[in-house]
Amino acid sequence: MKKEFLFFIALFSLSAYGRNTMDQVKYITYLETHRARCVLRVNGMYTLSSLHSITGTISTGYNIAPLLQNGKNTIYIEMAPFSDAKEGYIYKDKDAECKVRLVRMTPYQSDEITNIIASVADKNGIAEPNSMKSVNFNVDTAQYSKITEKNLKDEGIYYAERTVTLNDLPVWAWTMATPLPETEASTELVRKAYEDIWQIMKNKDLVALQSSAKLMLHEHALANNSTEQVFFDSLDFKQDFDNNYQAVPIDWSKYKLIRYMGGRLFRFQLEHSNNSPLLIEDKNNSENGRTFSPYFSLINGKVVISR
Repeated sequence: MKKEFLFFIALFSLSAYGRNTMDQVKYITYLETHRARCVLRVNGMYTLSSLHSITGTISTGYNIAPLLQNGKNTIYIEMAPFSDAKEGYIYKDKDAECKVRLVRMTPYQSDEITNIIASVADKNGIAEPNSMKSVNFNVDTAQYSKITEKNLKDEGIYYAERTVTLNDLPVWAWTMATPLPETEASTELVRKAYEDIWQIMKNKDLVALQSSAKLMLHEHALANNSTEQVFFDSLDFKQDFDNNYQAVPIDWSKYKLIRYMGGRLFRFQLEHSNNSPLLIEDKNNSENGRTFSPYFSLINGKVVISR
């Protein structure tokens, strides 16, 4: 079975705040679900989900600070019934719930900044989702907005989102990046960056691969009190290459260039999926594989891995 390698782990860039600030403040998002299909997106980017859970019930979380910026950020969840799509948009589980919490954490304390709790309630004899259990569901505050929600029955999902305003984050490299122009020349520039990395993966050149992800690795090390080498090793490229995994030629017709945060982050991906053109498969069993799915930014005229 193919395994998707979703490259969204929390990553930090160099900033005037330096290592000490990174050691002190983190923003952890927690996704807790019960008998529901739930997807969490932060600033439009896929972050966590229960889609692969056989029960629809999970509890997980990680540091998303590098996906956040000083100013407004968007927390967004999608919820769908934990049932066969053929049965229609029906919530059979009356206690179905998707809950996301954003927690500001320091070595000394943790504070829940905001949350979204989507659960089902009876409406004219039918179980339908809403977010009324969320903190200040219908109230704007200085730090976060009231929740915007919509029940898209024709699409089989309910969604809820709210903005949260932060002011104690470093100035990440991606926040200062040049928005990628919507031109064919820019698209070709991004394709070239992918093809360069694909060639490195084809050559199984670990040194070059680590170098191509230098900014991302450094930022991750700062965010998690780790080192670039430890994080790179955790990606298991060496093990995969030693086990005869090889790069699969890119079929560009399958992928679409998606921009995030006003074009300051972008990547190619399959529609309705996070799968990347950077696919490696077991030479002896093509059913075993994974994708390397980083985000890129345009910094100083170059397309670089930034998340």
